[in-house]
Amino acid sequence: MARLLPLARAEGLAYVELTTQADNIASQRVIEANGGEMIERFHKSHAHGGAESLRFRILLR
Repeated sequence: MARLLPLARAEGLAYVELTTQADNIASQRVIEANGGEMIERFHKSHAHGGAESLRFRILLR
């Protein structure tokens, strides 16, 4: 992920958003270590399994 953020910044993006399942602690730690802040807790649609998920935002500017 750390390699992706400079590329997104170079494209002029103000932020990136990522999602992970609520029980995926390892992914949450990686996102947070790269500046991610949780902005939403939601459930995926039933077509995508219906799992509880988290949305994170990493500000790039």
